[in-house]
Amino acid sequence: MTPATTTFLVVDDEPDVRSSVARWVRLRGFSVIEAGSAGEALDRMADTPAAVALCDINLPDRNGMWLAAQLRRQFPDTALLMTTGFGLSSLPSVADADAIGCLTKPFTQQQLMEAIDWAMRWHAGHSESRMRKGT
Repeated sequence: MTPATTTFLVVDDEPDVRSSVARWVRLRGFSVIEAGSAGEALDRMADTPAAVALCDINLPDRNGMWLAAQLRRQFPDTALLMTTGFGLSSLPSVADADAIGCLTKPFTQQQLMEAIDWAMRWHAGHSESRMRKGT
């Protein structure tokens, strides 16, 4: 799967963070969906499922952990990356979300791209495995 045919979801209630991430990811050739809340993210995913979702843990309507659980259940092939501004203390909860990684804010463009590369490999492998199993 190439980035040009792949959708990336960025969920963050901070417009500046969301637009910066979207810009960086578009430069890599991805189609980007932006959402400022958990509810908006689910609505947008229903229209266009994303290969990778980057979700902030703190969101205004529901927290990112709730969103991650919904995404994992409804879109099992979506690679989940979490972001947090609270540092290492929030990392144990990321494992509970079945996320494949976490970025601590502020993160660099290089850190984001490395996480996306990992997420794309996870997505491709997971999707292929599910296709072989027929699920």
